[in-house]
Amino acid sequence: MLRSYLKIALRNLWRNRLFSTITILGLTVGLAVSLLIVLFVSHERTYDRFHTNADRIYRVWGTMKFGEQEINTDRTSAGFGPGLKAGAVWVEDFVRVLPDMGNVVIKTNPTRKFHEDKFVLADPSFLTVFSFPLLEGRYAGVDAKIALTRPLTVLLTERMAERYFGRENPVGKTIRYQNKLDFEVTGVLKNPPSNSTLQFDFVGSMASHPAIQRLENATMSETGATLNDPKMQFGSYRTYLLLRDPAQLPALFKTLPKLLIAAGSKTEGNTFKIDPLTGVHLGMNFDGGGSASYLTLFLIIAGLVLLLALINYMSLTTARAVDRAREVGVRKVMGAARSELAGQFYGESLLVTLVGFALALMLVQVLRPLFTQFFDLTIDADYVFGPTFLGLAVGLFVLCVLVAGSYPALLLSSFSPVSVLKGNLTKLAGGIRIRQGLTVVQVAVSVGLMACSLLIYQQAGHLQNRQLGLQKDRMLIVPLDASLANAYVPLKTQLRQLPGVERVSAASLGLYRDGTNMFFIKSPANGKEVSLHVLSVDDQFVETMNIPWVQKPAPDELTAPSTIVLNETAIRQLGLNKTHADKPLKFGDNPRRVVGVMRDFAASSVNNFDNPLALFVASDTARAMATQGGSLYIRIAPGADLPGVVAQVGDAYNAFRPEKPFEYYFLDQAFNDLYKTEVQLSTLFGFFTSFALFIACMGLFGLATFMARSRTKEIGIRKVLGATVSNLILLLSRDFARIVLLGIGLALPIAWYVMNRWLADFAYKIDINWWVFALAGGFVLLLTLLTVSVQSIRAALANPVNSLKDL
Repeated sequence: MLRSYLKIALRNLWRNRLFSTITILGLTVGLAVSLLIVLFVSHERTYDRFHTNADRIYRVWGTMKFGEQEINTDRTSAGFGPGLKAGAVWVEDFVRVLPDMGNVVIKTNPTRKFHEDKFVLADPSFLTVFSFPLLEGRYAGVDAKIALTRPLTVLLTERMAERYFGRENPVGKTIRYQNKLDFEVTGVLKNPPSNSTLQFDFVGSMASHPAIQRLENATMSETGATLNDPKMQFGSYRTYLLLRDPAQLPALFKTLPKLLIAAGSKTEGNTFKIDPLTGVHLGMNFDGGGSASYLTLFLIIAGLVLLLALINYMSLTTARAVDRAREVGVRKVMGAARSELAGQFYGESLLVTLVGFALALMLVQVLRPLFTQFFDLTIDADYVFGPTFLGLAVGLFVLCVLVAGSYPALLLSSFSPVSVLKGNLTKLAGGIRIRQGLTVVQVAVSVGLMACSLLIYQQAGHLQNRQLGLQKDRMLIVPLDASLANAYVPLKTQLRQLPGVERVSAASLGLYRDGTNMFFIKSPANGKEVSLHVLSVDDQFVETMNIPWVQKPAPDELTAPSTIVLNETAIRQLGLNKTHADKPLKFGDNPRRVVGVMRDFAASSVNNFDNPLALFVASDTARAMATQGGSLYIRIAPGADLPGVVAQVGDAYNAFRPEKPFEYYFLDQAFNDLYKTEVQLSTLFGFFTSFALFIACMGLFGLATFMARSRTKEIGIRKVLGATVSNLILLLSRDFARIVLLGIGLALPIAWYVMNRWLADFAYKIDINWWVFALAGGFVLLLTLLTVSVQSIRAALANPVNSLKDL
């Protein structure tokens, strides 16, 4: 029986090769797009679930209040974890992680020296609380419980072991940190999975922190206080807790205020929270995690694209119901039950979906590297071929079989054999109306996706092209090395003499990469506490960046000791005016006098355009920018050869033999990276909209082909009676035009509502213009009519003799 069903299915596919190609190609594209999205979404939603103790690990974070402003942070003091473990029986263990070691230089020999930005410090419990396994075999090191107990010991990931030691066993050997400290390698860790919020390449022992602080010119008393201070407050460390039972979290929260008071911590204005580790990536992630709302949006897109492909299959299968009706009638007369017929049609659906699924998997393998590279994703091969994604893929396949085969199987198996064999097929009228409804849904989805794609593209462009209040084009940023302190002035002088270089300045931080420092000060005018973003710069910075002055200070005042320059927003929030000119602002124990006011400019993003900002201005020859690890800002002349200038700057930098390798970035690229999510979303929508339109057009082409064939004799009679080609084209296209207009009317209000809600999250956003919807609807209408017209014109030009000779 199964063999017979398979033969019939294959014969039907071969007999209707055009329709079979359209349905299989549509399912292939729809499934491939859906599988890529499911891969991405499932990967995002499984972050940190690989840990053995995933359900018992929690992360501490909180909110600090300064006046009317609140600052969220996940950094706590060194005493927070030990205090909780000692005072709360529900805490089995804790881990402190210090992730902000910066962009450090690691080397093993002169030829193996690299910048590394994933060097962290952690407690010995790092390996017992988390599930980051030590590699055995040739990398076998010490026991996990003592691997991070001694000062100046470090664990490498497998990729770092290969980078710095090749095929040698690194255990027992040393790496040099910042050309000053030697760390002994005590083991090699398996590379952290791509769906881990903790990403690292080096894990140094927390006991190494005092030595690193001394290296950074901290005193011994300061380092001791940092690690041994029992106060439970905000600080520099990330604290993770391992609870004995997740159900005990409310009891821990209830006890926390008493522990804070007992530790002598400040509680007024401070709020601490404890979240499960598995919720960090899509929740309050301070390293920039995912967005749960975007993931939901992507799943909706995947569902819509797959729906279009399934609609194609159902529409074309039921449209050919007339061709299969007599087969059904004969089989029922011969004794076939309805369940057997439904099973046969489900089997055909299974065959078509299986072929489409196999082709989709091959397409996914081709597109996956491009997909992950373009959207800056990292998804391990272990996850792609792991049980989670493969299980979801199989589930998607079963869903497609059930949905695609359901309506055709129920419709075709329901025919009455008497009516069918008499030629009475009036029951198919209901199928026609359902096909028209499915086509309306196809058009609505296509129009909606296109309108949303256009608006997202506009918003992404609006964010990137907004005036920032400074010059970002042709601005080369070069991070400085402390070893260049003595060569700082000669280096700047040499750079200014290079052809193609207009101006050279320096600042303590790299804009759009390093952020800004922050101080909380009280206004001398109204007593209001204001969070002030602070950037240390030299006296050439404002002119180099083309930042306009509101009140320009005198040259001797600009670099005078204990002075400050504010932006307009800072002046406004502090309530300052000319009567307060002699009242200094207190930055801790250091009062500073306001000597100038500049226009607002975006120091971090356009959403923070109006943040209060202050500049500490130093002399152009002050070496503090180099000793504190600042950055050079080099403005390149218009029309200059950018690669050539960068090469010359690199040669000048390396001529002074710095300890750190030369690196750079362009300011406009760094700014664009801030809105990578919006740009990627815009591209993703355009990508999926193109696929949706492709699938919809294939389906419309197939339906138009079938309708033209089914009305062959009608067209022949009309031509004999004098109908022109244009009359026939209008006749065949009119029904599709009505369906498309209905789909457009259904899609536009939904698209407007969705995009209005999405834009509400942006401080700077576009206005939704009517012409966007008109363009989307008009384009889809034109594309539909062109698709349908191909078959309409062919049918209208056919010789009526050939269509009427069988009458």
